[in-house]
Amino acid sequence: MSDTLYESYPSGDQSYTSVSNTAWGGQTFTPSTEHAITSVKFLLYRVGSPGTITVSIRACTNVDPIKDRRPTGADLRSGTTDGNTLTTDTAGELREITLTAPYVLSANTTYAICGRSAAGTLNMRIRDGESIGYANGEHVTSSDSGVTWTASALGSDAIFYEYGNPTTTTPPTVTIQATTNIGTTTATGHGNVTALGSPPATQHGHVWAIHSDPRYPTDSYVQKGIPTITGAFTSSITGLEQNTYYYMRAYIVSSLGTFYSAQMAYFITAPGVPVVLTTSPTDITQIAAIGNGQVSNTGGSPISEHGFVWDKSNQTDPEYNNDSLSGFWGQVKLGARVAPNEIGTFFSPITGLTAETTYKIRAYAVNSAGTGYGAVILFSTDAAGVPTVSTQVTTNIQDTTATGNGTLISTGGATVTEHGHVWKVATDPPTSPTTADSKKASTASIAAGDTFTSEITGLTFPNQYYIRAYATNSYGTSYGNNDIIGIVARELQGNLIILGEHLAYTSKTGVQRALKGVEI
Repeated sequence: MSDTLYESYPSGDQSYTSVSNTAWGGQTFTPSTEHAITSVKFLLYRVGSPGTITVSIRACTNVDPIKDRRPTGADLRSGTTDGNTLTTDTAGELREITLTAPYVLSANTTYAICGRSAAGTLNMRIRDGESIGYANGEHVTSSDSGVTWTASALGSDAIFYEYGNPTTTTPPTVTIQATTNIGTTTATGHGNVTALGSPPATQHGHVWAIHSDPRYPTDSYVQKGIPTITGAFTSSITGLEQNTYYYMRAYIVSSLGTFYSAQMAYFITAPGVPVVLTTSPTDITQIAAIGNGQVSNTGGSPISEHGFVWDKSNQTDPEYNNDSLSGFWGQVKLGARVAPNEIGTFFSPITGLTAETTYKIRAYAVNSAGTGYGAVILFSTDAAGVPTVSTQVTTNIQDTTATGNGTLISTGGATVTEHGHVWKVATDPPTSPTTADSKKASTASIAAGDTFTSEITGLTFPNQYYIRAYATNSYGTSYGNNDIIGIVARELQGNLIILGEHLAYTSKTGVQRALKGVEI
């Protein structure tokens, strides 16, 4: 044998312990130097036909002293031999069992050599009751297939020999290849384990980031587990951002540290379609409305066009097209969105509608990857003959009160019997107040072109409110657009407007100011 003998306990005053498929026997031992164990020997003889004999290396519980440590966990390495070829002589024979692969043992750490048979019984020779035995371990037995273990109460030791080779410390190595299957949010990483190292590697995979120095495990990574052989491997990379430049490298880990491929893989994810939201239309009349939408993500490339598409509710969901299609009801093109306003809200008048009709509408935006749509929202135009009313800026905003202002544009097809203002606390997504919410009504006579005011009461800090004018005749009720006010603080009360990408208010002195920390 060319391997080196490291730990052993030779034969002498001998007894034996029986080993079977459920009754296991073994010996704990503590190497004084680090080395790679390759094979072991036990002094064995068979009783009948024990079948395949398996000998394995296991870790031990950290219980002091050394002679009271027990095997634990799964096999670290194992090897087999044919037990039916053992001698039946009770003196036994030294049978060598070679492990399937070397395993690096740490110096001054206790391990266990565990033996069992597949079917019948064999006997393991031990030195029984010696006052001076193997100083760095103890004979151990298990009656439940290695689940629990008992150390010999008599201070006995199994006769064993443990062989191996010196270890040299070398780091594991990996390389990386070009990334493939690059999509909008996914890609496939390629790597190659070129050396397992010594001690052997315990983990490997890919790590990536938008900065030029991705590190495992600080940045995003995929773990591929313990590499048992050298060779190629792939990783499914997910959770990427659209149209983004990434740096990626292969990594491999051992007890010596984390090591990376010398080369880096660079790739850019594909752009995606824009992410668009549709919000409820406002200022709905018999023949028109205001469409409202928002671009929340450009998809990674500039918005070339955005707007709204709509159709009657009994038609298929409306889709964007450069030219009108047969049966296509309507489309508003607003052109490109230019930084810094590519992300944010937008609106447009929707015209040419029919009274008392339910429509589908959705916002859209176009970039180089295609068209993104918001959800389809249903809305109904006012009935024919209802009044037309508009909402003016709310004034006299105080701690709990304000003055609503409105104008009756048209009485519609009948005399207006009631008019006034309705209001409610602002919601997200926005929903407009109706006469079912808080309202101030007047039954005074009113004609087309007349203005009117309403006392708004019951306002509370720190709420924002939607306020709009309304008018009712025998055909129904119509509303003006929403005015937004804020009871933010006594010195900040006023009308809220969109100022750039922020919500702003008009103070009592008429100065426009942005609300800090409030974005739209």
